[in-house]
Amino acid sequence: MCLAVLPVYAEEETADPEMLPEESAEPTPEPEPAYRVDASSAVLMDKTSGNILFEQDKDNRIDPASLTKLMTVYLGIENLSDDKELSMTAEAFETYDHSFGVLWIEQGESMSASSAEHATMLASANDTAAMIAEAVSSSQDAFITKMNMAAAQFGMENTHFQNIFGIHNDTNYSTAYDMALLLRKALGNETFRNIFGRASYTIPATNFAVARNLVNDCALLRDTGYYYEKATGGKIGNTPEGGFSLAATAKDDNGMELIAVVLGEENAAAAYNDIVSMFEYGFSNFQSITFSAEDIGEKTVEVMRGKKHVADVRFTNTGDYHVLLPTGLDASTLTAEAVVNNEEETNPEVITADVVFKLEDMVVGTTPMHREITYYDTSIAATAGPMIRQYFNYASIGVLGLFIIRLFLKVIHKLLAPPA
Repeated sequence: MCLAVLPVYAEEETADPEMLPEESAEPTPEPEPAYRVDASSAVLMDKTSGNILFEQDKDNRIDPASLTKLMTVYLGIENLSDDKELSMTAEAFETYDHSFGVLWIEQGESMSASSAEHATMLASANDTAAMIAEAVSSSQDAFITKMNMAAAQFGMENTHFQNIFGIHNDTNYSTAYDMALLLRKALGNETFRNIFGRASYTIPATNFAVARNLVNDCALLRDTGYYYEKATGGKIGNTPEGGFSLAATAKDDNGMELIAVVLGEENAAAAYNDIVSMFEYGFSNFQSITFSAEDIGEKTVEVMRGKKHVADVRFTNTGDYHVLLPTGLDASTLTAEAVVNNEEETNPEVITADVVFKLEDMVVGTTPMHREITYYDTSIAATAGPMIRQYFNYASIGVLGLFIIRLFLKVIHKLLAPPA
């Protein structure tokens, strides 16, 4: 659970129009933003919270190139076991151009789903992407439908996939923001996270080929001029029509993890420079503070109606809390406390609790706690019933006892009576 605490700036007071000189009647040009990148669409997102730290035309629809394969690989991982054997069928073999972006997989060649996913991510291989799609959905058309359904579920409102590869098509488009949403969702899968972060991978020998050694096309992860020591994952792509695209993650020594996406870059150098610049902007201007669920603790409220205990309301934390602060604020004064609202109410449904975050003594944010209500039956049947049943049991035992005594006395009387 996360919270962003960002500074709020008051607008400057506007002067009386009559006091302004005539030339000021012309519209004032918008000031240039303090920070910009060259990308046609760019987003910097805090991975933990999903908060946007920087955006530039984030909803601009652009050809995402092979960043499309982020969805292809994710759906493969979600639907196929790592060791499932995939085979290149004649149908899949005919769905891609064999002159570029391939591992030269032969018809009838087999490899594990994990190997196909690594090749699709690291080497952007179209042939292994075709194998994944067919294994998941039997046909590429069905798989593309699955891709678009997943995009809708993830809130990718400005995305439409027309193919599984990222080959240019006017109806295959996305935005930097949508790709960041996809990446944040996919990183929740540990297998995806591991593949996305690999600098290299070796595909074991198959029934047609010797072992293949792959390196990640993303130079942020390798010993190159663009190596970035904080990078934890990345994928790059390009088409002549859409330019270069790059999606990457990075983490600093304080544990703050960021997602950055750029689309529509002129060349690879611009993409790498913008991504690193965005990461450094985020790490320099923001800090992430974590409050553990254990430290905040739980709250339980006993709901009373008169002297009757009618319910218990228990408030718990479903995870740790992450607060994002501008670096200019003193994080040592930030506190978090569980606070119950309407504690004296007799209706448990209106009792709530929040974790309240304060910077010094000022409330800067709240987030609701998880609530569980346990009701107790206070009806006459529930409260008097057990007592009545107990008395009835005692009475029954007493009557039975009297009956036995009476029989016993009759027997004794017979034994002691003189013979007739």
